[in-house]
Amino acid sequence: MIDSLNDLSNYDKENNSESTFNSSSDGIPRSNADPNSLTKESNQEQINFINFTQQYCIGFIDIINSTQETAKIKDPKKLRKYYSLFLNSMSTILNQYHGKIIKNSGDNLFFYFPKTSNPGDLHALQNVFDCSNSMIKSNKPLNQELAAENLPPVHYRISMDYGLVEVALGSNNKEVDLFGSVVNECAKINSLSKSNGLVIGKNLHSLLINSTFGKEFEISEIELSLDGNSKNINSCYTIIDNRNLLIANKRDEALKHQVPSNEIKRTSQIENKKYNILLIDDEEDILYTFHSLLKKEGYQVHSYSNPIEALENLAKKNSHNYDLVVMDIRMREVSGIRLFYRFKAIDPYLNIIFVTALDLVGEFVEALPEIKMTEIVRKPLNGQQFLSIIKRKLAETKTVGK
Repeated sequence: MIDSLNDLSNYDKENNSESTFNSSSDGIPRSNADPNSLTKESNQEQINFINFTQQYCIGFIDIINSTQETAKIKDPKKLRKYYSLFLNSMSTILNQYHGKIIKNSGDNLFFYFPKTSNPGDLHALQNVFDCSNSMIKSNKPLNQELAAENLPPVHYRISMDYGLVEVALGSNNKEVDLFGSVVNECAKINSLSKSNGLVIGKNLHSLLINSTFGKEFEISEIELSLDGNSKNINSCYTIIDNRNLLIANKRDEALKHQVPSNEIKRTSQIENKKYNILLIDDEEDILYTFHSLLKKEGYQVHSYSNPIEALENLAKKNSHNYDLVVMDIRMREVSGIRLFYRFKAIDPYLNIIFVTALDLVGEFVEALPEIKMTEIVRKPLNGQQFLSIIKRKLAETKTVGK
């Protein structure tokens, strides 16, 4: 999955040598450019590829005839309100079902579900369809809100598919972007969805019909023509969800009969109190001390003094193998901050804490709002303090769920 992370290492050492793509105004990489010869341009957004590919469920939601509808809104404040109500409604639903927004352009959203990296995780797949169903059902209350503001109603199309994507970071190393043929395919099939409806691609369709709850959906294959909007599109399907989301017990009962192997493994680890911990510190004496303390308590520990090797290890394995990442901030090869953003690009739900001797921790957290004060532990600390912190963080992981 990873060929080399040398470019990443060089970038952190020299601050300007990581291979990049310049993106056009619509966010699509320029295909006529050589990614290895591009230089930074101050007036264009840059995309930094991190040599990481992963399977995800991705999706688009697009307002139908937005240009005609928004032309009726003359007041700029009202126009902002129109888009704000739509985007806030959809993003709230996505958050509820562990979806993440990649980007939005006012009248559409591009999103993905990080927990779907394992195609056998039925809970994650269930969330995908619960999310789309909630989006469709939210149309009526959303239009009631718009009507209360004397704004026109909104109608939208949803498209989703599953497949391999390449993960990239924006020039600020914080925003995640996804690229790949499945993204292009999903964008194309969006136009084939009915108003306030859902259309899915062939890969997601395959996962759905082979799941324990696939029979609860009404699925119809779309007849494609050789020209027009459906040209060069693979098979796709309209989906009508016949389930009642309020009957949660039915879902739980179905999932009992098909538990993914990684979930069995994780349950066993929790019962035996043998969590998987990734430990990173370029000070080998500190690394050895922490490693020994954790092993003595029965934890499964993978230790690295080289942060590049740690990143390569996490990217090659399923990130869900790790319950917790513990690392220093100030490291020679790659700083803990850069590593944090790369880890979060791979798995936004990865549980990470910093153990650092840096002063001014408060100012540090204030400058980086993505990092919480509770995720930073100050050195020096004794063995018992360290173990207590680890135990508390792992208990939080168990409570919240990964």
